[in-house]
Amino acid sequence: MGKVIGINSGIVGAAGTAGAAKAAPGAVAGAMQHPEKIAVGSRVTADFVTGALDPGPPPTSWAGAGGYAVKTGLDWHKDRFGR
Repeated sequence: MGKVIGINSGIVGAAGTAGAAKAAPGAVAGAMQHPEKIAVGSRVTADFVTGALDPGPPPTSWAGAGGYAVKTGLDWHKDRFGR
């Protein structure tokens, strides 16, 4: 009985993976209909990373300020606890 349950679980898992592969082209097509949203998302991500990793003032955006705040918090933690 245990073998049957294990085999059935494998079949269900494989079917779930195939379903995700079929849904992926639809997600890509939906994203390509709105390229301006992709551009805004990549700019926000770039500002956050620049604020978190680059020395000096952060970019003048909410994402840049957030990245700078994370960097400041991590620096404080390293100074305080030495890790």
